[in-house]
Parts: sequence; structure tokens; C-alpha cells
Amino acid sequence: MSEKFDIRDQFEHYTHVGIAVRDLDKYVKLMTEVLGYTVANYGQTPDSPDKRYNGEYEDFAFKLAFIYRGDQMLELLEPIRGRNVISEYLDRCGEGLHHFNYNVHHYTEVLEHLKSKGYKIIMEGTSFRVPGARWAYIDTMDDFGFDVELFELKDEE
Repeated sequence: MSEKFDIRDQFEHYTHVGIAVRDLDKYVKLMTEVLGYTVANYGQTPDSPDKRYNGEYEDFAFKLAFIYRGDQMLELLEPIRGRNVISEYLDRCGEGLHHFNYNVHHYTEVLEHLKSKGYKIIMEGTSFRVPGARWAYIDTMDDFGFDVELFELKDEE
């Protein structure tokens, strides 16, 4: 990629806020009926051979919904199976704000920057929505009170 990498450009805007829930249907109903959100996407994560949790393959899955109101996007996640960051968060903290998602062009460089600051990748895989795009959850919970999710933006050819 020819453009110069600057970490400040990578975290300019978050794309969505992830919320860990135990009952997705309940929260979708509440958010749409009480707060007027609209459901943009509702479903379950597909099976994938490249999902990793703490560096090891893990067959985790979630029910999820993307809901929006104006320019606000929320991702509601209910764990279904496997070891994963959402189940871990629910066990430790209960339901609530789990992560901020950032779409980044310099995915590898951003990961290396965060690792150089002492943060580790706790869950990762490839996108089922954007072929070849990668995603990762970074464990920033102790410092920020939430995790950071990175999603690799792919340039159109």
C-alpha cells in the first residue's frame, strides 16, 4: 500500500459498539420497541476453520444483530458455543459494553503497534461478509474498560 501509515488515522472513528448479551431476542425487542433502533442484520456466525481464541483454534459461535439509529450502529452478541471473548466477558462482568470496532486499512501495522504497547490478540478470524478480510479482538479491557476490535478494510481492485 502506497499511503503512509500513521496510527492516529486508524482510530479516528469507531464503526460500531459491541454489547454482550445473554438473550439476543430480548435485547433486539427492547432496543427496537423502546429506543427506536432498526435491525440491519440478524443471524448467526457461520462455521469457519480459522477462528482462534488465545492463539488456538476454537469452534465458537454467536447469535448477533446489528441495529442502528441514525448514524449509531450497535452489535449485540449472544454466545452459542465454544470459548470466546463474549462468554468470558459475561461471566466476569455481566451484560454490557464489550468493544469498540475500528475498520482499518493498515491491519497488520495496527496489530503490531498494539502488540508493541503490550496488548495481545485474544480472538481472531476472517470475515464471512468480506472475503479475505481479517478481524481481531485486542485485550484492552483492563486499561480502557472495553476491548478493541479491528476489522481489515480491503481496497477495491
